[in-house]
Amino acid sequence: MYYNAIIHVCTLYLVIGCTLAQITYPKPWVLAKGKRSAIVECVLDENPNANIHWYQCKKEDRCERILYIAAGTSNVNFDGDSFRRKFAASLKGGKSSLTISKVTAEDSALYYCAYYQYHCDDDVKIFGSGTRLIVSDTPKKAPAVIVYPPPKPQDGKTALVCIAKGMYPAFVRFKWKEEDREIPEAAVLAHEIQDGSASILIIDESKAGMKHTCQVEHEIPTKEWEIPKRTGTTEREDPKGPVPQDNPRGLCQPAMIQDRIRPYQTSLFCPRGDCIWRASSTP
Repeated sequence: MYYNAIIHVCTLYLVIGCTLAQITYPKPWVLAKGKRSAIVECVLDENPNANIHWYQCKKEDRCERILYIAAGTSNVNFDGDSFRRKFAASLKGGKSSLTISKVTAEDSALYYCAYYQYHCDDDVKIFGSGTRLIVSDTPKKAPAVIVYPPPKPQDGKTALVCIAKGMYPAFVRFKWKEEDREIPEAAVLAHEIQDGSASILIIDESKAGMKHTCQVEHEIPTKEWEIPKRTGTTEREDPKGPVPQDNPRGLCQPAMIQDRIRPYQTSLFCPRGDCIWRASSTP
């Protein structure tokens, strides 16, 4: 599963001149073994004079508040004795920590911190995107990383593809660089594929000769991979990195690129294991 800023940071919103604050999560996921403690943290871009709330969401439509820390104090108020026995929380210097003790599979969930902010004549509760707790005794497995040379440009654009496959836990986060300059995650497309995740960076044809690298963040660290340059005129070229045995040509060479590509307009088709990226014509 792909963890972009989709999953680890709440973006700064600007709405008719009003600015919402930001909550970030140092770790988009936390892996913990059963019967041990786990810690989830959130960082506030300002130290609000407001109650700090912590929520547990086991499903999208099933979220429960666990506790809140009273504004300007270190007093923790629990929403029930069962939470008091399981959780502890603290707030210091704009960082709040939630500790879950003696974790079990039942504690696997998304955890959010939140607070109210007065915004454009209304109170808005800011959540950020949370941290997922994974409770498992399954051994970690590093991702196999595959990177592709760009295909033949179309309409002045081309695509760079980086794939992570076969890892445990299944969560990864991709980091792209162009000539050692980090590329904002909002500029990158993400797709889940069978047994892995893929990240696509759409670039101008003029930048295809520049150095681009992809790094996959996981529980087991991986190296930084440099994207190979396009050397031939064929539509498809060999990938760099370990090629899965169930697909001897590798996974997901991009075959169609449109100028106005957007994350919600793209879909992935994999007939016979030969993947094609497509974009709708909807503006």
